[in-house]
Amino acid sequence: MTGEAPVPPQGDSLASAESVMRAYTSRSEEAAVRLLRVAGLLQVRIGRVLKHYGLSPAAHDVLCVLRDAGGVLASRRVAEAMSSASPDLTRLLRRLEEAGLVGRSQDAKDKRVLMVSLTDAGRLRLDAVAGPMQSLHKQVMGRLKKGDRKDLVRILAELEASGESRV
Repeated sequence: MTGEAPVPPQGDSLASAESVMRAYTSRSEEAAVRLLRVAGLLQVRIGRVLKHYGLSPAAHDVLCVLRDAGGVLASRRVAEAMSSASPDLTRLLRRLEEAGLVGRSQDAKDKRVLMVSLTDAGRLRLDAVAGPMQSLHKQVMGRLKKGDRKDLVRILAELEASGESRV
């Protein structure tokens, strides 16, 4: 119990997904449930776009992490930088390597460390999916006012930094 007053359900476009709207016990509960629901809906839409390009959300995440890091990272660092946990990163990296999107090799200084590199084919795949992904992000987030988007990013970054978003 948080001590917050119960919040009556409010109608919204997501309500149609539920046959019965829940009565939230607090604003905190409502925020958490709505965040999960919106994240799930966004994941489905992102997954549809990426599937057209032969990528899963986790595979896309790996490619973006490598690109943003300059093209090469230790596999452990890839796992740490991913936006969501990938329980079987080794298998994912093997599939990406088989598809020619990444390369894997032992670190020259420490043979225990597996280095992962973004290939030219991986960069091309990211380039191909960039436009459709930007369009999707604009379509979804464009519904919010610019200031609201800025606030949302700040709030989500605070939750992420607090460690509360990673359970």
